[in-house]
Amino acid sequence: MKVTIIANCQARPVAEYVRLLGRDVEIVDILITHLAKDADAARLEQAAAKSDFIFAQLVQPNYPVQFVRSAALKEQYGDRVLLWPNLFFKGQTPDLCYVTAANGGRVVGPLGEYHSRPLVDAWLAGSTVDQTEALLTTGQIDTAALRDLAAGSLEELRRREQQCSVGVAGTIAERWQSRRYFFTFNHPVSELMLKVAQGLLACTGQCSALSLHSSHVNEPLCQFVPPAWPAIVAELRLEFPTSTSSRGVSVDLSSGRVRSSPGAAYYTARELIETFFRCYHVQRSLLAGCRFT
Repeated sequence: MKVTIIANCQARPVAEYVRLLGRDVEIVDILITHLAKDADAARLEQAAAKSDFIFAQLVQPNYPVQFVRSAALKEQYGDRVLLWPNLFFKGQTPDLCYVTAANGGRVVGPLGEYHSRPLVDAWLAGSTVDQTEALLTTGQIDTAALRDLAAGSLEELRRREQQCSVGVAGTIAERWQSRRYFFTFNHPVSELMLKVAQGLLACTGQCSALSLHSSHVNEPLCQFVPPAWPAIVAELRLEFPTSTSSRGVSVDLSSGRVRSSPGAAYYTARELIETFFRCYHVQRSLLAGCRFT
């Protein structure tokens, strides 16, 4: 069986798991949705001509690159297209966000494009590193809306899955407080991506050749593991292991810009706050009038 995969950063892991779990599966091509351009339509046509199935992540009708929209794929390739959802859930990292400048540029730091909203707010309010560390590690962050945010995020995933051939919302709903399923809101653990791969194969009539779970494979999307602040852990009643330490990247500010270095870097809570504050100082013009998403 020959398959083409179309998706975001989850595409390559899912493609690898489809190949591992399937019987004589060949991955013809992998198209990354957010990198696709209109000129890549011919590439998809060539891959589709060689493929028995296209495993495509759900893409909304207003997406700027038309040929990767789910409706367009279904119209052109019909039942050969099997849709799966973008694995996205904010319930385990509800403070995490993107910070976008008025000019559209993303503010970056030791967690790449990810930021902890109370940490950004502390810098914007002029708090010191000491004050911010005390607030985040022992203080009372405003957590009033977090449970509703988690419930809303799960409901949105359920809604999107109604248009898909496979889904994971039920699994997340059962265990999200007791089991880590996401490193960041759009970087799931391998267990969920294995489940998607198994479901897609089942839709083609294949039974998995192997019975794999997360202990058999690496975690391909764990480049960034943000801290879990105690007040948030308590409010959401998270039972899986959490820490105020984090995994990210080293940053170089010597040029007056934020440049990340290859490889992983590990931070205590204080080190992360200090590093973010230095990054925000360098990017202070971008933070004026920024928006959070």
